[in-house]
Amino acid sequence: MKKKNILIFGANSGLGKEILIKLLKQNANFYLSAKNTKSKTNLLNKLNLAQKKKIKFFEICDFTDNESDKKFFKNLKKITKQINIVFNCVGYFGYDSLNKLNIDQLMLTFQINLFSSIKINSNLIKFNRNGELLKIFHIGSSSSYEGFKNTVYYCSSKHALVGAVKSMNKETIKKNIINYLISMGSMKTKMGKKLKNQSPKNFLDPKKVADLIINLAFLNLNGYTEEVFIKRIIK
Repeated sequence: MKKKNILIFGANSGLGKEILIKLLKQNANFYLSAKNTKSKTNLLNKLNLAQKKKIKFFEICDFTDNESDKKFFKNLKKITKQINIVFNCVGYFGYDSLNKLNIDQLMLTFQINLFSSIKINSNLIKFNRNGELLKIFHIGSSSSYEGFKNTVYYCSSKHALVGAVKSMNKETIKKNIINYLISMGSMKTKMGKKLKNQSPKNFLDPKKVADLIINLAFLNLNGYTEEVFIKRIIK
């Protein structure tokens, strides 16, 4: 079987790292991004030599910096012309207040949670992929469908991501590119620790969430699930 070329944005994130660790067991080539040098170094320090050998490309990609993501895709094209599966695991969460509008935080939230997905599609659609299927997985949230107080920026960006995925598929499916939106309730990750007034004991295990996403990524089906919403069981 031909090796898959797998691209993970935010490979150092809570969910991104779980997906990477599980997939490194497979015979595949990996192309990774991290938001800064420190995050990249921390991740590499957790991998063994055999795992590192499977990583063909690992560069900084900061979606809040247009020059950073331009450089990332430019250099990626020099390394490979074919990507089979993409996981966009970058994300930003912060509390906000309508009493004090913070334009910088609002823009940052949209740049990471929404614009990154649009940029990924815009760049990868130009790759010379020989017509092979490309699956792109975007990480949504329960906030993609519900609104919560003091998180207007975050909820707005995740709501917009639903529309972006549906709209992009209208253009990309004819080019054999399929976008998937995987939304879930709170997980036991670094981001989950920021949440107020919630019980972590009910949070989702990112390892299990990673299993579900990977199963979808490798499912051979003449169809696709555009949206998946994993809800927490709260008793």
